[in-house]
Amino acid sequence: MNKIIKSEKNKFRRYSVKNICISILIFVLAVFPAAAAPLVTGVSPSTGSNLGPVTAVVTGSGFFGGGSSADVSAVILHDGGIKEITVTGYNTVSDTEIQNVIIPSAGRAGTYNVKVTTSEGTNSTSSQKYIVTTASPSVSGISLTAGANSGATTISISGTGFFGGLQSQDVLSVKLENGGPYLTGYSAISDSEITGAIVPALGTAGTYDVSVTTDGGANITSAVKFVITDSNPPVEIYNGNLLSAGSKIRLLRCGDGTYVLFFHDNSNVVAKKSTDSGATWTKFDGTSGTETI
Repeated sequence: MNKIIKSEKNKFRRYSVKNICISILIFVLAVFPAAAAPLVTGVSPSTGSNLGPVTAVVTGSGFFGGGSSADVSAVILHDGGIKEITVTGYNTVSDTEIQNVIIPSAGRAGTYNVKVTTSEGTNSTSSQKYIVTTASPSVSGISLTAGANSGATTISISGTGFFGGLQSQDVLSVKLENGGPYLTGYSAISDSEITGAIVPALGTAGTYDVSVTTDGGANITSAVKFVITDSNPPVEIYNGNLLSAGSKIRLLRCGDGTYVLFFHDNSNVVAKKSTDSGATWTKFDGTSGTETI
């Protein structure tokens, strides 16, 4: 019996010591919680142009890394892909605020997470994002304003914003707006000039705005237009009077091998075409209108 009593007392002592240790651990964790990676909840201002540096304030938690003084070793902007901007200066004034965060110029336009690194790690995202903006490009001139669609035409383009606020070219595409083709072979040699832009052959005849796209956006119109001309314009076969007084007839052979016949009786113009390709011709009677066929 004495042995049994003694054994139970020992078990009780072991359980008591274990419970005391657990209680102490819980108390320590409550009073001195384990340090964690920083969190970023705000950035002010939350947007800025890449044409000049921007000074911002970052707010969040964990900037002291669980200690009593600044523990921040890096602040960067990251878009979750390949874009990254390293700030060039900052001042950690408390566990929840970093001041004088200098975001340098010439960063690529886009939306970024603000990431802070301490000895406890780096936050993967930020509740508030920072947006880098830049001016949209503009087109003010082109070296050639027209070219036949029988072959390719190479042009140079002048304007602004072709570097998108960067130190090198930022042109993503060049095209002729309103249904025109994309240009190839181009090179933005400066913020204001693109050379070697090739307008491909077989484009639809018409007048087009020249549009340049960068990270900052795209211009929809251009100060100077590019005209694609038809290398096979219509040829007049006959233009004259019919036997009936006041009636005229005009016959055109089109570049696609079809024929258009206009008949004019002083009151109506009737157009006939051997096939319908949607061409538009000037009225043969000298008026300023057009007939669409």
